[in-house]
Amino acid sequence: GDGGAGLSEAEAELAAQRELLERIEKRKAEKDGPIDAGGKLSGTAADLLAAVRAVESGQKPATAFFDSPAPTPAR
Repeated sequence: GDGGAGLSEAEAELAAQRELLERIEKRKAEKDGPIDAGGKLSGTAADLLAAVRAVESGQKPATAFFDSPAPTPAR
């Protein structure tokens, strides 16, 4: 285990969150018409959205947001 699995796990998690966010945004858009995506977020939610956007735009690697490697699963 060289920690490589932790990275792909984190990437998979980000991808899943992105998918979920997109679905939520679509549902909101269908209901309310156009919305300012993320415009009403504050605190942690806004930080997370900013982090996701930074990763998606290539400004930061996904790993930049993890303080330490993923913990080893207990056996």
